[in-house]
Amino acid sequence: MVGEKKAREIWFLCRRYTAQQALDMGMVNAVVPHGELDAEVARWCAEIMQ
Repeated sequence: MVGEKKAREIWFLCRRYTAQQALDMGMVNAVVPHGELDAEVARWCAEIMQ
């Protein structure tokens, strides 16, 4: 997902990334506040089920 160079950096350095950084790198599809997580999951599931 992130390319070999970035993957090696992630693997070897074991850095922690913010949700926004993970989104920018393409590691996640969406970032939502914790309180909105269930609703976001429900929206994704509803779309997949269609």
